[in-house]
Amino acid sequence: MKSLPYITTFVFLVFILISCGTVKTLSTQDKTHLNKMIDSMYALDQKHRHNLIAVDSKFKVDTKSNDGKFLSQKAKKEKLGDQYTRYRNTKDSLQNVISKTDESNTKLLLHLTEKYGFPSRNRLEIYRASAYSIFVHSPKKYYSTIKEVIAKEFKENRISEYEKAYIFWHINGRAGMPPRLKKDGTVLYDK
Repeated sequence: MKSLPYITTFVFLVFILISCGTVKTLSTQDKTHLNKMIDSMYALDQKHRHNLIAVDSKFKVDTKSNDGKFLSQKAKKEKLGDQYTRYRNTKDSLQNVISKTDESNTKLLLHLTEKYGFPSRNRLEIYRASAYSIFVHSPKKYYSTIKEVIAKEFKENRISEYEKAYIFWHINGRAGMPPRLKKDGTVLYDK
């Protein structure tokens, strides 16, 4: 019976940790809710970015319409002539929508992370994760907050090294290739 005080102490410590919010366990309902929220945010994020590509295609200034060649803005302007202003206005309008979506998604993901902990692939028990890619499109004004939150979430083991590395790659200026996940689960960093 000497182990009883240790068990009581352990149970008490677990209770304190849960009460303080450092342990954030997700219920099945939480996982379902978070998956729907993240999927919705990611779909909106990608929809607008795909629309940018569609505009290039519509105006035939994409690589597919130009023998695989990337056209500079100057080349696009020359090719489009009088249509360039309409093209540019359409792109600028979409970029404005993307900026607003990135800001909104960032705020929401920060809120969700504060409430539930980072909704990583492992925690949501899904094959592919989308949450980290939302932070990879975050505006600069959120970088320091995201860095603090992600460092804390990594320390609490609620985000993988790969997800953390990818987010930090974006926040630190996207130098070189983004980190890649090796087959063994470790992260391959660009040298």
